[in-house]
Amino acid sequence: MPRVILTLLFILIVFNPSVSQTAEKLVEICAAKLGDAQYLRDFQVELEAAEDGSEKPVAKYSLILSSNTQYRLMVCNAEDSDGSAIIELYDGRGFMGSNYSEKTGKKYPSFDVQIKRTDVYHIFISFKDGNPGRAVAILAFVKRL
Repeated sequence: MPRVILTLLFILIVFNPSVSQTAEKLVEICAAKLGDAQYLRDFQVELEAAEDGSEKPVAKYSLILSSNTQYRLMVCNAEDSDGSAIIELYDGRGFMGSNYSEKTGKKYPSFDVQIKRTDVYHIFISFKDGNPGRAVAILAFVKRL
């Protein structure tokens, strides 16, 4: 009898679809897709669905980026995420880039940006159409310009 219980417990743990990716594993999977870029830091995001009539939830991060440097911003969704993550980069003057094109409706896994001056930059991460979701975004160094 104890052997049957242990076997059932093992099956429930191993084959339970509700066991989701850990944040660390998601970072590892996403970082492996960076190509020739060097991982610098990650931003782990979990957002609830937007409520009716309200703006979609957004995770906001500020950081200093160095002048004459090309960076890559990549975003990866968790397996259990309903939403599709969108990452946007802004400086003090406005929008600089995103992995999503509103014109075409196409979403890309990453985008590169060339920073001309050292300054504070802002990363906004949200989920398309205000859906709930879990994702990780990675900032990576590509090259000095």
